Amino acid sequence: MIKISVLIENTSTIDPALEGEHGLSLLIEDNGNKLLFDLGATCLYKKNAIKMGLSLENTNQVIISHGHYDHGGGLIDYLSDHPEGEIFMKRQALGGFFAKRSRQNFEYIGLPGEILTDSRLCFVDQEYHINNRMMLFSDVSGRELFSPANQNLFVETASGLLKDDFSHEQHLLIKDGEKIILVAGCAHCGMINVLNHLQTVYHTIPTHVIGGFHLKGLDFNKPENNSLIEGLGKALKQKNIQYYTGHCTGQEAYERLKNILGDQLLPISTGMQMKI
Repeated sequence: MIKISVLIENTSTIDPALEGEHGLSLLIEDNGNKLLFDLGATCLYKKNAIKMGLSLENTNQVIISHGHYDHGGGLIDYLSDHPEGEIFMKRQALGGFFAKRSRQNFEYIGLPGEILTDSRLCFVDQEYHINNRMMLFSDVSGRELFSPANQNLFVETASGLLKDDFSHEQHLLIKDGEKIILVAGCAHCGMINVLNHLQTVYHTIPTHVIGGFHLKGLDFNKPENNSLIEGLGKALKQKNIQYYTGHCTGQEAYERLKNILGDQLLPISTGMQMKI
């Protein structure tokens, strides 16, 4: 059995003592092993864990899904607390990432600069096996039902700011008998493309998916266009998968997906604990 605790999500509806923030952090426990998937935007992941009665003392492995602050902002705090910690990330995640907020305004959204040369960073290639049950994978190339909001995300290069290709994004696959769990951060490459990649490259279809679907639009306060959301919902419904989503999916997009997926889709929130 896999236990997944939501330490950080945008909302906090489970316990009034817990706080949410724009970000994601999950504590994954499997056969006595513990690891963190993303660390939210600040050290709030740790404060919530304490309030939830969860110990992070021996959590010496962290997966960073991609190089944005809302998934790795807590790294400074984590590295201070865990001298033996290992951080699994794509090397590209150390890039300079920016979001275009207006015609002339670009906001830095990358990871904290203080961690860039830390020796505890473990750079992952296209595929990496953490153990015999957990695998990291990346290089999702499909662009079906690709979020237009990605057009506002850039990476700094020698030639200036270029549109992000999300080569810094990776995903976690956990196999526990007949249960196969896909854990994603934002699925910037598109959740349907991640699933198609798994099926094509690894001949695998997960039984459960947990993570964001990145359905907030160009105006971050509004959802993506309805045709994209409906298209994604119909594509996801064709697969026999239980979905849990939140963070960058957005409440309005979630409600639209829920109308299509019904019981196949459930929300996540800070403080939620799942046993799969």
